[in-house]
Formats: sequence, C-alpha cells, structure tokens
Amino acid sequence: MKNTQRKLSIMLSIAIGITAYTPAISMASTESISALPRNIPIHTSTSVPIAQNDFTGAFATVLEVLENQIVVSIKYNSSEQSQTYVLNVSKETYFVDNQTGVASDLKDLQKDDEIYVYHSLASTRSLPPQTAALVILTNVKENESIATLIDVEQVTEKENTVSASSKDGEYIIHFTSETNVTPYLTKNILRYSDIYKGNRVLAWFDIIMPSLPAQATALKAVVLPTVEENITFAELIREIIVQLDGEKPIIMDTHYAVPYMIKAKELGLISDAELSNKEHWNQNEKAYEMETLFAIIKKNDYSFDFDKLNNLIIHTVLADDKLLPDARTIVRNGSLMVPLRAVAEALGFEVTWDASKSTAEMTDGTIKSSVQLGYNHYYSESVSALGLIEPQQLGSSPLLVDGRTYVPAELFNLLFSNPDSVKISDNILNISK
Repeated sequence: MKNTQRKLSIMLSIAIGITAYTPAISMASTESISALPRNIPIHTSTSVPIAQNDFTGAFATVLEVLENQIVVSIKYNSSEQSQTYVLNVSKETYFVDNQTGVASDLKDLQKDDEIYVYHSLASTRSLPPQTAALVILTNVKENESIATLIDVEQVTEKENTVSASSKDGEYIIHFTSETNVTPYLTKNILRYSDIYKGNRVLAWFDIIMPSLPAQATALKAVVLPTVEENITFAELIREIIVQLDGEKPIIMDTHYAVPYMIKAKELGLISDAELSNKEHWNQNEKAYEMETLFAIIKKNDYSFDFDKLNNLIIHTVLADDKLLPDARTIVRNGSLMVPLRAVAEALGFEVTWDASKSTAEMTDGTIKSSVQLGYNHYYSESVSALGLIEPQQLGSSPLLVDGRTYVPAELFNLLFSNPDSVKISDNILNISK
C-alpha cells in the first residue's frame, strides 16, 4: 500500500526534502526557494488540521498503454520501491503537456514514457491495484518543476492579484495579470480574475515562499472542467428538508421539488433567485455549492445528519472491489441509483434488454430478476428452485438516463439476500456478492 496521501502541509515537505541537501531553513524566514520536483518524501503525522484531497500525485513510468487503461510503475518517494498500478482512464481524465500546458492525449503515450499522475486515493485490492487517473502530465523532464494540482477553497482579490487557497491548506497561489491562464481544451479566453472557488487548477511556478501555507506566484495555469457531484440541486434540497421537516406531499402539475424548495426558502437555505430558477433545479451540484448550503445549516444550528447525506455523494463505484470508472451514480427521490448493466455484468450477470416491454432481464445462472422502467417492483428468483423473494419497493422506479437503465443500489442487497452487499464509505460505493 502506498503510504503517501499528502496530508502534510507543503512547508513541512519542503523542509524535509531540503534538509538532506542544505542547512536547515528557519520557519520564520521569508527568503524564497526554488520549486522542487514533487518526489519529496511525505510523512503522515502533523499538528496542522487540514482538509484531505481526494487525490495524490506521483512520478510514474509507462509499462503498457491499453484502450482505457495505462499500466505504470509508480514511485511515491525515493525511499520506496516502485509499485505497479493500473490507471483507469475515463472522460474525466485530463491529459496535459507539462512543458506547454496544452492538452495532450492517451494516444501520445508510449512504453517507457515518464509521466506525473494525479490519481484517486481509492484503489482496488486487486493485483495490480487499479485506480482512477484524474490528471496525467506528459512530456515530463528530469529535475524540472511539475504542475501542481489544487482544488480552490477560497479566493481573495487585491491589487490586480487573485490569491487562491487550496482545499488541503498546503498552498496559497497568486494569479496576476502576468499569469497565462487558459482553460482545458477549449478556446475560451480567461484572465487571472477568472479563478473561482470550486475550480480545479493546474498551476506552474518556479519559486515557493517558505511560509505556512506555502505561497507562490503562478507563471501559467490551466483551469480544468469543474467536476459535478452526482446529486441535483432539487435532490439535495429534498434530502435536506426531509431531514429538517419531513417529507412533503407533491403539488399536482408542478415539479416534485416545489414544496421542498418553498420550505427551503422559508428556512433561509436558498434565495428568491434559486427558488425561481427551475432550470438549475435539475442540474448537478458542484462541491463548493453544497458547502455553501452546509455552512448555512451549521450557522443556524439545525439538527442534520451529514453522514446520511454523504452516503448519497458517491465519487467512486466498485463491484467486487473492481473499479468501474464510467459507472456514475445518480440520486432520485432520495435513493442512490446505479447503472444496471455496468454493475450487474461486473458481478457476473448476463443482462438483456427487451425494448418492447421496456424491461431489463438478468441472470447469473443461479438467480434471476427483471426490472421495468416506471415500475417500483423488485424481486429475486432462484433459477432452479421454486418460489421467489417477495417483491419489494425500493424508493425509486428504474429510470432511463442518457440511454442507460438506472436502479436503486440496494437492489443488489435483494438479489444476493445480503443486507451488506452494498457498502458505502468515504464516498466510495462497493457492491459485492
């Protein structure tokens, strides 16, 4: 297992890395130092309370390039032996040339290429382990600085400079009129003032100020597409109001979320503009938007179970510990929904679709079941024995979204007659037999 999850502040990391080569640097010093290649050993103990990123970074050597995977040899720091990993590549993996900041591509990679990869902290227990690749920096040169990936937690603007604090508390990056800011892959024109809270940004800099947190002025930056959560604004508000004030009856001929939105406005959770902007209701929330709501809940000291809501916010889906990089979840009527075919086939089921009946049928040779769009009716039946488990309702009917059939994740508890088949921890959904 890797032992680096980048929980230390960068100041401590810099001090550790430099001490091996130069005299100790005073923590009170304001002298700038050159940015170091990001292969400094990271330790896991710190007295500084910081938020944890959902990713880590490391140098890697390409061993094999497959269609949607890259087999690599990763070395997290100089004291560790190299480890083989399989990087799963999806539409949310961004390839960037470390020298130019221009988008690159999986097709640009060849065996023995040196890369720097930012990948999810979640990995499978298979050999070799698999993990989701978030950002892959190509054209990496020895002893040259690597672009730093940050999630912007807070932004302040002063004297033609935007200062962005990173989520994990390690950095304050300054963006000025001299910083070349570009968006990933698109031709939109950005300025330094277009850095906002919630952005995920790659920043290049040569000098780090030895402060806590470390500070640097970016020479260039690439703003990556903002990753949306798997829950819409309407579903988020519904879940909050159900906890605070109970379920609401549907108002006929209106959006199902109307009574929840009205109550949220009464409680001061949303504005008049958010109440009237029904187009936004069906859009997926971004992390920083959710945090704004949570801050209001905490400020008003409402009794709220954040863990219950957190179990709906899924970043990674596993099936029998195997990563399913394209199996994105959704939330409907407070129920966590998964793409049926992707999950069922990963668990050994054969799935067939009957378009005439809008029905998906599945079997693994031992048990069988079927689901029909629009019908909240779920069951499990033995292939060889008589009888079936009494049909149940599971919170939401099967849905067709972007050509994929979605079912409640808890269907698999029913199929396997095991209440623990579906497990959620740290925004990771793991469904097993």
